[in-house]
Amino acid sequence: MFEEEARKVAGEVGFLAQGTIYPDILESDGVKAHHSVGGLPDDLRFELVEPVKLLYKDEVRVIGRELGLPEGMVERQPFPGPGLGVRAYEWPAVIRAVNTVDAMTAEVPELDWALLKKITARILAEVPGICRVVHDLTPKPIGTIEWE
Repeated sequence: MFEEEARKVAGEVGFLAQGTIYPDILESDGVKAHHSVGGLPDDLRFELVEPVKLLYKDEVRVIGRELGLPEGMVERQPFPGPGLGVRAYEWPAVIRAVNTVDAMTAEVPELDWALLKKITARILAEVPGICRVVHDLTPKPIGTIEWE
């Protein structure tokens, strides 16, 4: 979608300012790049401008304050980050496993980490509308057996 929209303004716009920060670079392992690391397709011909790419989030907040941004913006989560531009969210999926004999109490069993990762990967790949998978560790009581 980005490439499609970028091609519409090619020739009119010469620069793309991007909020890459240093942790984005550190999180990129050379095989899979962070969403804001890795450059642009050659045919877009934008000059990429990344003014804060060598800074950490706390340093970017200092700059935000120096620029006079409202404190509520500088301290909100995520800042900096593309999440500020998100207008539509999808749904979380919850993994909830319990052991119970009488449904009056329930313990949460330890699940193998590899199994949790496999379940998570499959849900994210195969279930439309899911953007996050969480694992509920709450016993009963305090929680209920079903996820309320």
